[in-house]
Amino acid sequence: MAAAVLLASALSMGGTAALAETPTPTPTPSATSSTTPTPTPSATTAPRPADGSPVAPAKPQEDADGLELDKERVAAGDWVVARSEGNTPGEKVQFVLYRGPIVVASFVADETGTAVAEFRIPAEIRPGDHVVEATGWDSKHVTNAAFVVVAPAGTGGAGMGWMWIVLGVLAISLIALAISYREPIGRWFSGRGASEETPS
Repeated sequence: MAAAVLLASALSMGGTAALAETPTPTPTPSATSSTTPTPTPSATTAPRPADGSPVAPAKPQEDADGLELDKERVAAGDWVVARSEGNTPGEKVQFVLYRGPIVVASFVADETGTAVAEFRIPAEIRPGDHVVEATGWDSKHVTNAAFVVVAPAGTGGAGMGWMWIVLGVLAISLIALAISYREPIGRWFSGRGASEETPS
């Protein structure tokens, strides 16, 4: 009798343990789960400005057609005339300075496709080699030319001008001083001459 009670107790405990150890199944994620990978955006070019002008590249184009400049050596602040040919007649042509890019402005090509730009070299531009490049808004035709900036802003001819002004003011001051003290100066020279002629 006692053995039967022990056997029943053992079976009861074993069944409970077995039930307690049964693993709970993990739910399968649905297709709309947040674990779905987000697509990587593809690389795109820089958006075109709202006015439709070309995006100025970081460097000038190496194989571009030639552009005509009225001078190859300029000083900061000088005016320059550039002619870009081969554009679509009537289209706008954007002119850009390098090192930069520094967008100058856009000029309309005439009936022959020639755009003429007259602009001033920025006063803050550094001396050395530079490039001016023109790009058609619609045709994307590119022309460029190299030029040299020979003097930074605030130096060169302007500095020499100030030097001559200072020298002129000093000369006028000395002349005015000599006129004001002409009598004492005359007596001094007269006295000196008399003393040199007096026998010892």
